[in-house]
Amino acid sequence: MKIVFLVWLSVFAFYAPSPIAKENEKQKEIDYVALAALLVKGGDFLKADEALSKVKLPAIQPEALSRFYTIKGLIKLRLQQYADARDSYLQAQRYGQDDPKLFVYLAQAYYGLEAFDKVLTSLQQAGDVWAANPRVWLLKSLSYWAKKDFENTMKTLLDAEKQFPGEKQFVQRRVFLLIDLGLYQAAVQLGLASLENFESEVVDYRTIGKAMIEAGQYSHALPILETAVLTYPQDVKLLRTLSRTYVLLGQFYSAATILEKAAAQDNSLTSEVAELYRKANKSEQALYFNQIVSEQNKKYKQRLAIYLDAGRFDDAIGMRDTLYRVGLLNDGNIRYAMAYAYFSVGKYKNMEEYLDGIRQPGLFRKATQLRKAMLACEKIPAQC
Repeated sequence: MKIVFLVWLSVFAFYAPSPIAKENEKQKEIDYVALAALLVKGGDFLKADEALSKVKLPAIQPEALSRFYTIKGLIKLRLQQYADARDSYLQAQRYGQDDPKLFVYLAQAYYGLEAFDKVLTSLQQAGDVWAANPRVWLLKSLSYWAKKDFENTMKTLLDAEKQFPGEKQFVQRRVFLLIDLGLYQAAVQLGLASLENFESEVVDYRTIGKAMIEAGQYSHALPILETAVLTYPQDVKLLRTLSRTYVLLGQFYSAATILEKAAAQDNSLTSEVAELYRKANKSEQALYFNQIVSEQNKKYKQRLAIYLDAGRFDDAIGMRDTLYRVGLLNDGNIRYAMAYAYFSVGKYKNMEEYLDGIRQPGLFRKATQLRKAMLACEKIPAQC
């Protein structure tokens, strides 16, 4: 659940360049603190960190140390070096930094360190300076969530919605919270309402649908994803997600028809479509899409499986020359499949030809069982 979004809040700035360079009689030294502040403003945090590393702390006046550590904390936070960021902000406080915005930065550092109690304490110490920033509300709600304090999570999200009625992220977070709480039907209802009430994008539908899938609630994911497909019928990723949901429900035919629409735009999916039709026992559709598959080995392996599943053993045997030509008869699984096809039509001598080349332990056991079945059939043909 942890979301790495701790590289923000540029609205809070501690650094208006104010040189603290130490001058002597002959030369003026480079003010690396001011340089670091300018680099931070430009978003070049690695160079800012390098500049700040050149500062000789004993040369800095005590009153300037709070600024030094404040800027260092911001740099370390942006570089996701959370322990260093925390230590820098605490040092800034020690040297007199009393701007309440510092606690907001400190809260971000604590969140990166997964010290969620301290996140909430820091935000409380900051007062209401962060109230106009939706990302801080999100930080607060996620911290309660990480502590499994779902009551305060929900309260924070509802308060944030009132404060920022145009921000859909808080409604979506409530959907995810309802899923976490096992309130799936309520989550579906709220999710559909949020998608209708806000200017939603296809990613919003996929995100909520995937959250349901990850919770194992495949049937609850369907109304979200099916609504999305009506709105975005050409989105391949969305179609694949919906198809996968039907697969998870064991509905292979529905999965195949959905993925077929995606394959019309992305022909690399044709093999998957053929496989789904095969699992749905729709051999004609499976063979149609199998013919379109461009990769030969994949195509012929799949075609052989389709013929065997459909009981078309003569057609499977008819693939012998093709399989030999592309080198697939060196594959133990293919050899066993061909042996099974010959067994099924009663050609036991040909069956043995393929079983003799099988050496893999698992397949060898299956070959032994097939030989036993052959012997039984030879003794009592009427039973085969």
